Amino acid sequence: MPGNAQRRQIRQDLVKVSWLFTFWVPLPTQAYRELLDLPRRLLAASAAKLVEFPLDLRHLAASDSHDIAGDITNATPSAITSVDKLASEGADVVKVFASQSIRNGGAPTMSQEQMDAICGEAKKLHLRVAVHAHGPESVRRAVMAGCTSVEHGALIGQPELDLMAEHGTYFDPNIDLVFRNYFENKSHYLGIGNYTEEGFAKMKEAVPKALRVFQLGLATPRLKIVFGTDAVAGSHGRNFQELEYRVITGGQKAMDAITSATSLAAESLGLGDRVGTIAAGYEADLIAVDGDPLRDIHALSHVAFVMKGGRIIGR
Repeated sequence: MPGNAQRRQIRQDLVKVSWLFTFWVPLPTQAYRELLDLPRRLLAASAAKLVEFPLDLRHLAASDSHDIAGDITNATPSAITSVDKLASEGADVVKVFASQSIRNGGAPTMSQEQMDAICGEAKKLHLRVAVHAHGPESVRRAVMAGCTSVEHGALIGQPELDLMAEHGTYFDPNIDLVFRNYFENKSHYLGIGNYTEEGFAKMKEAVPKALRVFQLGLATPRLKIVFGTDAVAGSHGRNFQELEYRVITGGQKAMDAITSATSLAAESLGLGDRVGTIAAGYEADLIAVDGDPLRDIHALSHVAFVMKGGRIIGR
């Protein structure tokens, strides 16, 4: 069992990790289960062994967001100013809400001019742009503006998938856990903002649509699908279940699913030369699981060994 100082260091390391694109796995003993209230790192795989993916990136918190969607008369200057401010504050990625919530229908909230300004300025400053977009028009605008990744895309079709593939845009569909968690914890969300009966009905309608989009995406040549859950309160500690759903229900090959959460995810974050792969010169953050996830994806939930930075912290 690690000492108090070691546990504190582990906590300090983990709290630096962004929750974006992460999934969690349970640790094998009670001594390490205490870490489950902290963000786990993305896992990179080679058969039954996986590499943790450190995400020591700063991201824009909701409390620090910049609302430019309604600024139509001054759209481009406001967008550029907002990106510049984020860059000056040390951001590595700009998150743009380019569509309404799926509970409100997912309509676009940003014009093409605003998206062009945001993505153009971010590219100039070497920042990535992750775009929340549900519907066809918001996704099209994001891709044409040159964004790095599209998050969600639950209401799109084959033309938008083809467009993302053509432009090399990473696609992060969230097709199970986020919905299931909302439904399981409905009583905790109901009455807050757009978490209404109507909003929950919209989410129910979106579940089969999101699955269909994912399955179409799997059949779309050159489309780069990365792993993400959009996990919120109530789902932490079981993010890996999204991978299970992608394989079992969505029909994705197990290795493709694992790669989407590891080497491809690392590439999408500009970290492909450091993490996400088991190779000499990469960070030695490893886990091993009981079983072969290529044969049984559920093996990802049975972690038997944890190494962080070349140091064993759990068996």
